[in-house]
Amino acid sequence: MTKDKIYKGNVIFFLKEKGFGAIECEELGSVYLHYSKLSEGYKFPRTGDEVFFDASLSERKKNVYEALNVHFIFNKNLDLIIKAQENKLPLKATVVNINQGGLLLKIFNIDAFMPKSEVDTYEFNSHKFLLNKVIDVLVLEVQERSIIASRKAYIEIVDRDSFKSEESI
Repeated sequence: MTKDKIYKGNVIFFLKEKGFGAIECEELGSVYLHYSKLSEGYKFPRTGDEVFFDASLSERKKNVYEALNVHFIFNKNLDLIIKAQENKLPLKATVVNINQGGLLLKIFNIDAFMPKSEVDTYEFNSHKFLLNKVIDVLVLEVQERSIIASRKAYIEIVDRDSFKSEESI
């Protein structure tokens, strides 16, 4: 590694609750990523983010590089999600967990959230039947730290469109 060299890599994973993850770099291999080393304006790494960064050997771990001054470049999956939201196009999401507020999803391997009120047009006491299922959703909102999705909005559009086609018969 030469001083002042800038590396390019992809975020392999980032555990937001722990504040660390890893970047895969062709030249250095797997590089440790800590939230404190992110550049201003880049607060939340996502799997698949393409990034530029400086690197140095870790003082704590032997033969491990740590990423410094990490800058976001692009994430093709996040870009697809944003385009789907802008064009009101449905996406496939996998329900990976359930909490009191709603469902935790993966869309193109990116974390998303669906509030309970957006799960269905009818009120259910339990949404466990959706766990580990792939469902159709519409993305309502993409923010720095979260993606909000709705199955209810998807169902309403499908129902409305099927009603229109029945009217023409």
